[in-house]
Formats: sequence, C-alpha cells, structure tokens
Amino acid sequence: MTREFDDSQTYKIIGAAMAVHRALGCGFLEAVSREAFTIELQERGIPFVREARLAVRYRLPRISPETPDVRRRGAAAQRERRTV
Repeated sequence: MTREFDDSQTYKIIGAAMAVHRALGCGFLEAVSREAFTIELQERGIPFVREARLAVRYRLPRISPETPDVRRRGAAAQRERRTV
C-alpha cells in the first residue's frame, strides 16, 4: 500500500465497510447498504458528509456533478481520479 493511503482514518473507514458487509452480506439494494454504512460510521465516530456533490473530471474540464453515497470529511476528503 502506498503512503498516500496509509493513514489510520482510511483503515477505520474500510473497517466500518467490512463490518457492514460481514453483517449484511450481499444481495441488498444499495439504499440498505448505504443506510447501514451511515449507522456504522456514526457509531464509530467517523465524520462524514452524506451525498455531497462533487465535480467529475474526465479529459474535459467537467462532465457533470456526481453524488457519492458518503464522503469523508477532513484532510483526505477529495482525491482526484485520473484516467491512464
């Protein structure tokens, strides 16, 4: 794992996601998993913003606004994704 993603908050978020997956498994609608993940993040005291709008970029300056289910608050809140 690269140092860019090697921080304790990232591991806490992944741990929360894994806890939801272990408890629910697969096969539920996205809304159910999103709600469970929200509860798990709240119970663990991990700050987040639900359905924040982000600009999506792909070769052009901007495609359209995107709304992810959950967005982490703080230092690593936004990492740009680029195509190869």
